[in-house]
Amino acid sequence: INYLASLDEVKSMFRAVKRHLKENGILIFDMHTPDRLQEFNEEFIEEGMIDDVPYQWTIFSNDDQIHHHFAFWKDGTVMQEFHVQHVFDLKDVLNLLHEEGFKTEVFVDFDLPEDSSGEKYFVIGRL
Repeated sequence: INYLASLDEVKSMFRAVKRHLKENGILIFDMHTPDRLQEFNEEFIEEGMIDDVPYQWTIFSNDDQIHHHFAFWKDGTVMQEFHVQHVFDLKDVLNLLHEEGFKTEVFVDFDLPEDSSGEKYFVIGRL
């Protein structure tokens, strides 16, 4: 969900999923909580090695986005990836699911109640 750029894209995805699910079908996904935005208000940098390849992973947030930058150095070449994830308001996402006829359950970090703080919401949508 977080790689979609807008609530319109989320709505389109829910509609497409609904068309492909059978009666009593289940959609399960996760999405970042607002706590993740706060966590990366200050830039996070991780450096290390994977096998013999050095890497750097940088994460920072602004507004409703989390930005990831990955860099890997191998054989004198740097390979880079950039990812942008959007943090949507849970109520907005649940409203879109309900508009498509899904009944929902939400957990935080796998097993905590919906109103808990944590890194990820886990959403179960049932038709």
